[in-house]
Amino acid sequence: MSVDLTKPDAAPPPTPPTPFVLPPWVDPVLSWAGLVVATGLALLTGLFEAFLTPVQWNGWRIPVSLVAALVLNPAIVWFTWVTTRRKAAALLPALVWIAVLFVAGTQTAEGDLVVTGPEHNWVGVATMTVGSVAFAVAGYKLILTGLPPIRSEPKAGPEASS
Repeated sequence: MSVDLTKPDAAPPPTPPTPFVLPPWVDPVLSWAGLVVATGLALLTGLFEAFLTPVQWNGWRIPVSLVAALVLNPAIVWFTWVTTRRKAAALLPALVWIAVLFVAGTQTAEGDLVVTGPEHNWVGVATMTVGSVAFAVAGYKLILTGLPPIRSEPKAGPEASS
C-alpha cells in the first residue's frame, strides 16, 4: 500500500519546531547579575579567609586561608569571565577581595588585628600575598591568552548551515 502525496487530502510533512529565542535584554541582565554574584563571592571569600588565618592545631598554624585563596581567587576570575564575557570585569572582584583583606589587616583604635594578629601570623601575610598574586596571575592569563568560549553565539543567515 502506498500513499499518493499529490492528492489534496494527504497530510503535509510536519514542519520542524522553531527554536526558542530569548529576548535581547536577558543577556545583559545575566551579565550584570554574574558580576554582582562574583563580587559578592569575593567579599565572602575575603571575609572567610581573613577570619581563618589564626586557625591552629596543637600550636601549629594551619594555612587553610592560604589554600582557599590559592584555589578560590582564580575560580572567581574564571566565573566572572564566564558570566560577563568581559575580561576587565574580573578586576572588580579582585579589588573587593584586596579591600577586605586590607581592612582586616589594619589595626583598630583598640589595637585589634584580624589577619596578622598580635603574634606575627605568617598565614595572614602569606594569604594576602598569595591571594593577590593568584588574582593577578589568573587575570594575566585571561588577558594574554584568553579562555576557550563557554557558550557560542547563534549563527544567523545562509552561512549558518555551511
